Amino acid sequence: MASIHRGLTLVEVMIAILVFAIGALGLAATSGAVVRQLVSSEQRTRAAQIAATRLEKLNASPCSSSSSLESSWGITSSWSTSVGISRVALEQALTRRDSKGVHSDTFLAAAPCE
Repeated sequence: MASIHRGLTLVEVMIAILVFAIGALGLAATSGAVVRQLVSSEQRTRAAQIAATRLEKLNASPCSSSSSLESSWGITSSWSTSVGISRVALEQALTRRDSKGVHSDTFLAAAPCE
């Protein structure tokens, strides 16, 4: 006489719960890393926007030497211009802080003097 067993044993259910828990923990860890990368990417984008804005202002202004330090959106921008023979050079140092520490980016650009 063969008996027919239907359903799952307790061991099978425990293994299924364990596999699900490991997958859920992996997903949670990955989502945290993705959020940190998004924040860092947003700050890099803002730094590039600040640098582009400074270059646009340089192109719109007369050729002269100047420098300044300003801060916005949690990013500190120090910049200086120097006038050459037929162009003005712009050097910008942008500093930002994120979860991994302080990061600095340097942007160099030049614009013709008219």
